[in-house]
Amino acid sequence: MQKIGWIQSLDLEGWQGKNILRFLHLNAPTPAPMLEHLRLVAQGHMVPRVSLPPDISQRVMPSLRPLELKNINISSGFPPLPHLRCLKFTSIQSPAIRPSALLSLIQYSPELETIEVEGVDEEDLSDCPRTRVQLWNLLNLSITSQKIAASALLGHLDFPRSADVTFISEWRHTGNPDLSNLVEICANRFAAHGAHSIDKVQFHGGERFRLSGWCGRHRCLYISFSLERQNIPTGLLTLCLAPRLETVSTLELDRLVEMPQTQWAELFGAFKQVEALRFAGFRIIHPLRALTKVPGNPPLLARLKALQISDCFICQRFNHRASLESKVFTRLTKLLKERKHLEIPVKVSFEFCSVTAAAIGRLEEFSEIAWDNSDIYMSDAYETEEED
Repeated sequence: MQKIGWIQSLDLEGWQGKNILRFLHLNAPTPAPMLEHLRLVAQGHMVPRVSLPPDISQRVMPSLRPLELKNINISSGFPPLPHLRCLKFTSIQSPAIRPSALLSLIQYSPELETIEVEGVDEEDLSDCPRTRVQLWNLLNLSITSQKIAASALLGHLDFPRSADVTFISEWRHTGNPDLSNLVEICANRFAAHGAHSIDKVQFHGGERFRLSGWCGRHRCLYISFSLERQNIPTGLLTLCLAPRLETVSTLELDRLVEMPQTQWAELFGAFKQVEALRFAGFRIIHPLRALTKVPGNPPLLARLKALQISDCFICQRFNHRASLESKVFTRLTKLLKERKHLEIPVKVSFEFCSVTAAAIGRLEEFSEIAWDNSDIYMSDAYETEEED
């Protein structure tokens, strides 16, 4: 490949990274002024990673726009790539790129629009210069790492609030890890206004905690990590209480772990403009209690107009009759009656819930009810707890 200077696009795939580099035959850092597209992919699930040697990584490539590497390491030896617009880096094995190397690679690439990096290693960036990398053309940023600590990389980037952001941590963490960089990302993203403002937020608290922010039908914010079950409420509140959430009109809560009423009140207090609320797949007695008005205080989620309840326990069924003594049912009835009295009625819809026609009839005294006519039995292990 002696005429590398004439090549505009180079796309190589192979089963061994060493074979790809051997095929290149680039033994000297000859400039590649016309190279606009570079893609090097080492295939296979057990591919030993290789690093780009200096004679390749230091080659001057001023016209390069998309750069994609798979299972090939990069270091901090890259020359400036002033016109780079898309960077994709993937490692299917252990972490393969250090945050400092990534920052070094992109610091002179102000035209970057897309960064998708999978395999970011954990690194102490306290000794790195605090000069932040300016990426004001960025549209999409996606970082995947094993540990939450890799989110420190985000603290060294400046980019538009309207950019789509994804951060995924794959390992399960013990204790309460540092979420400060993720909090900053959430705060910046929620501060976007106009067409880029987030109007729907979803929280999923199963084996992995997931936060999703939506602009209409477009997901523009996604954060996912795994915590010990007892630490999920702290992580949830940490991410929610810092950002300004005035633009959020829809809040969806799915498979969340048990939280006391006080923490539910904190969560709901952060969402001032929510009009639609969804509960799915968890015990809802404590959030219902939190939504009940405290004497002397305004109600939480005062703008709430629609409540959707899916795959939740409402009331038990005995001999084809509904037991209307359920604590959940009693609390829901109290909430709907209260909202009707305050002249801020809430419409309720049920799907795949343990609820009966008799219970629906009782609730219709205080609210407009939609029901899918399913009569699913499920038990609530905590039904014996005292109702206040």
